[in-house]
Amino acid sequence: VLPEPYKQVAIASDRIALPEFLTAQQIIKLTVSSLGCAWPTALISGFNFTAFLDTRFDALSSGNQKKCQLILALMRGAPYLLLDEPSAALDQASIKYLLGLLDDYLADKAHGQIIITCHEPAPFIEHGFECMAL
Repeated sequence: VLPEPYKQVAIASDRIALPEFLTAQQIIKLTVSSLGCAWPTALISGFNFTAFLDTRFDALSSGNQKKCQLILALMRGAPYLLLDEPSAALDQASIKYLLGLLDDYLADKAHGQIIITCHEPAPFIEHGFECMAL
């Protein structure tokens, strides 16, 4: 049995419904308060997301919705990270930033894993991730 299972796995996916009527900032604050995470200043800055914090989730572009999902998952620091189509709709600078984050993500998670599902795996394979057909 995993201790505090909700702290062991973090998921970024379009399939996880976020409250469309809340702003991105409200969604992040809700996650911070419910999970006891620190405010993800570096992630918000790194994804160039600051200008969109006061935008309702349903008014964000698909790329900015993806950034919000990634921020929510990555800020948790969970040992198991599941990313569904993490590069979908992202600009090249954000993909590069994400790859840099993933380089260091498991450094303090001895038994952690990153699992990525995507239709366009090239950036991840080129970065050293192993591709496994499902």
